[in-house]
Amino acid sequence: MAIKANRRRIIYVDDINYSLVSLKSRLQSHYEIYPASSVDNMFDIIMDIRPDLILLDINMSHVDGYEAIIRLKTDDRYAKIPVIFLTGKTDRESVRKGYNLGAADYVFKPFCNADLVERIECVFDPSRRKEKSGAEIERKKIIYVDDINVNLASVQVRLRDHYQIFPAQSVNILFEILKQFTPDLILLDVNMPNINGWQAIKLLKSDSRYSAIPVIFLTGQNDKDSIMKGFNLGAADYVTKPFSDMTIRDRINHHLKSKNSGYSSDTSDKAADERLSILAVDEVFNMMSAIGYALGDDYNGSLRGMLQKKFVLLYSLRDLYNVSTLSKLEEIRGFLKENKPDLFILDYKMMAADGFNIIHVIRDFPEHEKTPILFCAPEGILKYPRDAIFLGANDYVEKPIDSRVLREMVAKYIKSKH
Repeated sequence: MAIKANRRRIIYVDDINYSLVSLKSRLQSHYEIYPASSVDNMFDIIMDIRPDLILLDINMSHVDGYEAIIRLKTDDRYAKIPVIFLTGKTDRESVRKGYNLGAADYVFKPFCNADLVERIECVFDPSRRKEKSGAEIERKKIIYVDDINVNLASVQVRLRDHYQIFPAQSVNILFEILKQFTPDLILLDVNMPNINGWQAIKLLKSDSRYSAIPVIFLTGQNDKDSIMKGFNLGAADYVTKPFSDMTIRDRINHHLKSKNSGYSSDTSDKAADERLSILAVDEVFNMMSAIGYALGDDYNGSLRGMLQKKFVLLYSLRDLYNVSTLSKLEEIRGFLKENKPDLFILDYKMMAADGFNIIHVIRDFPEHEKTPILFCAPEGILKYPRDAIFLGANDYVEKPIDSRVLREMVAKYIKSKH
């Protein structure tokens, strides 16, 4: 075989021809890849090329990956060749067995090219991770816990170009991975056998080693009680399936940013406390008792669509302001006795109370005689905004609301107040 100089030589062992062809195509710009369709074929190639590393699948006919690594590590000629398992086996026992047999690393399929190259390079030079800084800092590490393989593969494929995704098929595997490194964020399903998501987050939050890791529930449970329970247990966010790639990335990026800046929804951070504040009054906002919750863009039905749009709108203000949400008159009165928001956003009509009554409640407080009020009313029905402004609102936003228009109007009136 002809060997090109100055390039690492890697044997990839897998009995599926498509996998061999795919990996060679994906990594050939970095290394010399030598595909082997069986363990016997691998030993034939080793005799010719003296590889720098072996990528090894586990599930193969005749001789599997475990037996292959045993043969390698018990032969003085090959014992020092590093082996990385590259496999779809993500269960706890398989991962543990792989490392116990002497693997240098264990990488799950499907994988991101950049992640695999990074893992390979770290085997050759373990100091690489310590040397990174500034623009070279590696992408954020996220563990995704779900007992359904299709979900694990789907999320990894959809997010792998933005983050390092480490799939875990159970909560037990999650804690095995946590022994190896501390992730920047955890995505957690709810319905899982043995240990479910509720139990998992309790374990995480009760352990000082893991309690600060943001947890986002990523689940098909979209009922009100489940969402409330998720936040009450300490989740940073709650995203329901199905979801759009943009929605989950927005949620993840927000909480990674909050984590890096030291800000969270419960923080007493001075900078966060000094941000201007908004009280948004809408029973849909208050229904889930959390600004962080947003349904995905891939929704079915008008109700889910309405909820998604409203949460995205309000969430877009959260990056700039401290936002509180209420819907009942008695709650609003109690809130205003102890708080002085810089602006109000009122919906025109709710079951508990309508926006017109709430204008009266706000203006009854002397300190809020001039606090800006924005009124949200349907497009084309002039009576609602006209009456609202007559009663003391400063301006109105037509529904359906454009997030850019809302942000600009909020900025305009908060600036004018100060």
